[in-house]
Amino acid sequence: MKSSPRFWTTVEEKQLRLLYPNTPMAELTTLLNRPVGAIAGKAKTLGLKRTEAFRAGEHGGRLRPGNSRGVSTRFQSGWKENSPGERRISKRGSKHKLLTEMGAKWLRQNGFDVIATEHSCEQNLEQPGVVAFRSNCSALIEVIANRDSLADCKDHRGGIGVYRFYLCPEGVLTPDDLPPRWGLLYARGRSVVEIVKPRGNLWPGLGPHSPDAEVTCVEWRAYQHVPDDIAERAALFSIACRLSAPTKKVRNEQAQ
Repeated sequence: MKSSPRFWTTVEEKQLRLLYPNTPMAELTTLLNRPVGAIAGKAKTLGLKRTEAFRAGEHGGRLRPGNSRGVSTRFQSGWKENSPGERRISKRGSKHKLLTEMGAKWLRQNGFDVIATEHSCEQNLEQPGVVAFRSNCSALIEVIANRDSLADCKDHRGGIGVYRFYLCPEGVLTPDDLPPRWGLLYARGRSVVEIVKPRGNLWPGLGPHSPDAEVTCVEWRAYQHVPDDIAERAALFSIACRLSAPTKKVRNEQAQ
């Protein structure tokens, strides 16, 4: 039986407003008894920000000389082939390519049947790592392979994706780095771990639903973007052309 959504009370919102600017996320999850994604999403909705002093401190997520944050899960050069949980970069391509493959697999597991990686077309200036479509919505994953790519972590105006996520090695980004309405995924070994994401696997579209259905969609609405219809149609057309190319080649060979 599916549990009903847990709404934020006025008291909890006041606690979050008071604590969020300077309290580490690990403590917030304990004090508020809520997951990281719910706290980060509510903070974005309320317009809450971390203080500059917090961002500069040990819990702020910034890398400094000698900082060992995320060292145990960073991609390392010279990985040994066939080691548990590792894949040889020299054979499988760059970190970015590996993360892109993992993002595509994760979206496929979440019910997105039409998927393209490193997709670009004339009508869409973005080139996301992964773009995917279901019957009622679209999703985009931007891959951030290391902290040097953090300049790319910015909100996209228009473009593709009702739902948008960043995928990175664990510790490269934190929920505080996210633009409004974005989710966060970590690559941990061979798995994709959901750090900031609505609960469940609903993926509702932008259109209105019945009042009863809307109750279950409240958390998802906080993560939705309004995509550019022209860009999404162009992306779908481009994907369709890719998929039909082998069929056209076979037909031409048969006609010769």
